[in-house]
Amino acid sequence: MKICNKCGKEKELDDFVKNKKSLDGTGNTCKICYNEWYTNWYHSKNNAIKKKKYQDNLNKNAKRVSVRKFQLKKSFGISLDEYDEMKTNQNNCCAICGISGDDISKNFAVDHDHITGSNRGLLCTNCNFLLGCAKDNIFILINAIQYLKTWEEEI
Repeated sequence: MKICNKCGKEKELDDFVKNKKSLDGTGNTCKICYNEWYTNWYHSKNNAIKKKKYQDNLNKNAKRVSVRKFQLKKSFGISLDEYDEMKTNQNNCCAICGISGDDISKNFAVDHDHITGSNRGLLCTNCNFLLGCAKDNIFILINAIQYLKTWEEEI
């Protein structure tokens, strides 16, 4: 049994809204009072403002997608669908380190050959930066591997 903080009536725990954070797994408001409050809130002026903010966020996301489509087409000559297909072919993972796209905050970068302009694959920011700093030079990367191996053996 528990007392509702809105109506003040003592009720069974099953009559209260659920709340995983509380010790008994229920909130402080009974379902009847909560439904009444929610109905009033849903039709209130405040909610209209929140609905507008939500719609504005949807519009911003649509603009972001539009900008992303434009950037992919302009910079790499591919559509968003082609980008998504590349991502699927790589199992939504970076082509070098294998980190999942779910574990990174930014989109994968499209790796491309700066001389021919051909697209090679999708990389996380760190791996893309790695290749950029090495100037896509295999010799530099091999030397870096040998350097790391030298220090690994001494430790």
